[in-house]
Amino acid sequence: MAEKALTAERQITILIRINWIAAILGVAYRTQMWFCSSKILTAKSRHLQKKKITKLRTFIHKYFIVHAMRQYYKKVHGMDIGENSRISLSVKLDKTNPKGVHVGKHTALAFEVAVLTHDFINGKHVDTYIGDYCFIGARAIIMPGRRVGNHCIIGPGAVVMKDVPDGSVVIGNPSTVVERGIKTAAWGKRLQSVA
Repeated sequence: MAEKALTAERQITILIRINWIAAILGVAYRTQMWFCSSKILTAKSRHLQKKKITKLRTFIHKYFIVHAMRQYYKKVHGMDIGENSRISLSVKLDKTNPKGVHVGKHTALAFEVAVLTHDFINGKHVDTYIGDYCFIGARAIIMPGRRVGNHCIIGPGAVVMKDVPDGSVVIGNPSTVVERGIKTAAWGKRLQSVA
């Protein structure tokens, strides 16, 4: 059964809802700062208030924002995003060829990760795959056409220019495999080392 294409009006509605949720988070943050700076509260009560608001922000982000962004990428751009994957709000997923982005289930992409699916120099549009149970570190770049295997950890700032085998830890620019045979749980949390 083919999914209906979203109209421009529906896309705008989705973006408005996401902006409302972001605004709620902003109000919670400003409220937190007001309560914490208030001289009426004691140091202990300020700490407890800050803790409660932080838990509320984390809950809203974990259960609403992350899900809304995943649905936005899937429905509006047609990307293949696996279930329960966490994608930071600042991640750059290539919208030049959005159907070429494939992210596995239970995978986490940290802030400012770039996943590219087009090669401007050679004029190619290719698919880029990230496996299941992976963690992609902050500011890492996955080059077009690369395949990151299941249970992989990509270090912060790594530039992935070659395919990464399953169960590998990759760091550096250009990226190099520093460890093999690892197992990870959801979002790339390390379980054990087989090797």
